[in-house]
Amino acid sequence: MEENKVQLVFEFDRSEYDAFLFLMDQKKDEEAERVWEAMSKAPIKCDCSVFEEEAKTARFLMICAAVASVKELVKGE
Repeated sequence: MEENKVQLVFEFDRSEYDAFLFLMDQKKDEEAERVWEAMSKAPIKCDCSVFEEEAKTARFLMICAAVASVKELVKGE
């Protein structure tokens, strides 16, 4: 990993993906299954630019998740 970079691992399971499809009013069709298969095969490098105008907000949310996840660890030091 490059110096001055943070790697954030985010996991979700199939039931959460199915709930996402439901909430987004998308069918559990062949394409949705291919997406799941592609996502679950290997780590994915998230490209926040896919969110277009909301890319900065998406990156900010990921930074918040990272900070919140380690906050308790650094309090004990």
